[in-house]
Amino acid sequence: MSRRRKALVATAFTYTQLLVTAITGLFLTRYLIRLLGQNVYGTWLATAALLGYAALADLGILGVMPWLFAEADGAKDAARMRSLLVHGLASAVVGGAIYLVVAACVWKVLPGLLHLSSPATETLRGPVIAMSCVTAIGYPTRLFAALRLGLQDYSFMGSLGIAQTLLNLFLVVGLSPMMGGLYAVALGASVPPIVIGTLSLARTMSRNQDLLHDWPALHWSSLRPIMSSGAGQWLGSLGWQLAFASDAVVIGYLGHRDLIPMFDVTSRLGLTLMRLSWVFPDSASVGLAQLRAESASERSGHVVATLLRFHLLTAGLVACGILAANFGFVTTWVGHDLFGGAVLNGWFALDVLVLSVVHGLLVPVAVFGRRVTVGTLTLLNGGLHIGFALVLGRLWGLAGVAAATSVSAMVTTMPSGVKMLTEMTSLTMRTVLHRVGGPWLLRMMPCCGLAIAAGWAFTDAGFEARVGRNGAVVASLLVGAVVGVIYLVVMRPVMRELPFGPRLQSALAALHLV
Repeated sequence: MSRRRKALVATAFTYTQLLVTAITGLFLTRYLIRLLGQNVYGTWLATAALLGYAALADLGILGVMPWLFAEADGAKDAARMRSLLVHGLASAVVGGAIYLVVAACVWKVLPGLLHLSSPATETLRGPVIAMSCVTAIGYPTRLFAALRLGLQDYSFMGSLGIAQTLLNLFLVVGLSPMMGGLYAVALGASVPPIVIGTLSLARTMSRNQDLLHDWPALHWSSLRPIMSSGAGQWLGSLGWQLAFASDAVVIGYLGHRDLIPMFDVTSRLGLTLMRLSWVFPDSASVGLAQLRAESASERSGHVVATLLRFHLLTAGLVACGILAANFGFVTTWVGHDLFGGAVLNGWFALDVLVLSVVHGLLVPVAVFGRRVTVGTLTLLNGGLHIGFALVLGRLWGLAGVAAATSVSAMVTTMPSGVKMLTEMTSLTMRTVLHRVGGPWLLRMMPCCGLAIAAGWAFTDAGFEARVGRNGAVVASLLVGAVVGVIYLVVMRPVMRELPFGPRLQSALAALHLV
């Protein structure tokens, strides 16, 4: 299978897995809110976010292993592959042990941080222990999943990724009547990765058995470069955890655990669509790295500018959609009582725009080799995010916590990303601001105003009281679709700058969108 074919297969499976994850996540969220209640469910979300810090115990090594395996496989260096396996396995075993230690430390501070009563703490104790122990046991098996990714076994791993999501669903729903909701959620999160890792090991024994023999002895000189490669990954993961997985903890710390589900469900549509919009431009990363290796600075700058236009185009579409239609979506999904209001929704729309721009700026910088710098910036952004969330959350409530995402990024990663990108490519600041961002922004503003007016009418102007809940839902979703179409029509000059394939170009031309 050619590299292009493998990339297309990987992209297709990524989209499919994200869609399956989104659909099952919507179902599970509604199921668990009704099963556990808002307060218990919100407490669990905050607990899981804190335990996410323990998952950083591998120091980024497991995250970077697919790239290292791919490099060794591309060089046909079987000895290097075996060395990576033995040292990666040792790192995973140690990482699992560290995970348990960090999880125990998290448990010590959890009750005080979230203001938990003694009964609430006892309710959490068993599920937290179960999830922590099972997760730690599964650390070594994750190495073999990384190996299959490094060998570009995308069809197999893509199928397993979808199966993992479905297994999580079946475990949570199937175990809840027998073990209780929190135990089911804990095992549903921790068991599927072990299953995936074990099946990956079986696949390796069947397809690449030679890699499992004649392993070299452990040497620090071989482990050190692996740890160095994981450093940037670890910094970025920690920064991401601080910036995007700690909001539930901040809300719980501020004494509003019962509002965590409202924050979560109001943000879900925008964040899900945002991640989907990133898959296609991210698939160009390998080609961008090849251009950089060929010293094609001008060409790589052109590609980066095109990717930035695509990020802006899709982020604007998502933002307008959630401004106009998120009320209808949340009401249909879990009921209008869990919709956080127009102001909170507006901040989430801005977060989608800011995060997409930051992603479009930093991914090329990381591809061009400055991974540690990107990781450090992400870490700085994450630290500032928590500080802003605590301050703004006290002032503005949930809206302040949401605002912290945009504010921290505009202070740190966004300006730094523009600066580094212009230093490393043929792009200039003028090109980024005026030729890429300017044309999009001029067209985005009236579309955004229209979307805000539509969203305000449904949430704050009493429209629901006049037409009823069902009428408001239908009207909200319909208006969201109309706003999206208007946005695409207005953005035709921007879309003409994008290199769509011949078939898609013809389809868009038939719709008068290019």
